[in-house]
Amino acid sequence: MEKYLGAAGKQHADADRAQHHEVKELLKDFQNTDAGSSTYIPKLEKLWSVLKKHIEEEEREDLPMLEEALGKREGESEGLAKRFERTKMFVPSRAHPSAGENPYFEGPMGLLAAPIDHIADIFRKFPDNTVSPNPSTK
Repeated sequence: MEKYLGAAGKQHADADRAQHHEVKELLKDFQNTDAGSSTYIPKLEKLWSVLKKHIEEEEREDLPMLEEALGKREGESEGLAKRFERTKMFVPSRAHPSAGENPYFEGPMGLLAAPIDHIADIFRKFPDNTVSPNPSTK
């Protein structure tokens, strides 16, 4: 946004970063909540409310402004979309609000956290009970 919209883009990007941080804080809290807890549904509703508002603002304001600015540059929009899709492969699967919202630090921190998150995800889903694949050992 900053690169293509100047001062207005920086203002929007700063506001977006603040909203992203709020969502990360809520998500981290929610991820650590047991599904049977009485706070589970209220936390989920709060998270969804903040996230929905942010998504609507981006779709209504940010993306049209950015697309208009990019329309003046041949192929720029498509190129950014492809880069965004590739980037999603390297982001953490869990919220890390302590990584901050500075893009110069958030990217490298995400690259460090992503492999650890992905390995931890495997163990979060790993079966609790050991079952032998050999039927003769039952």
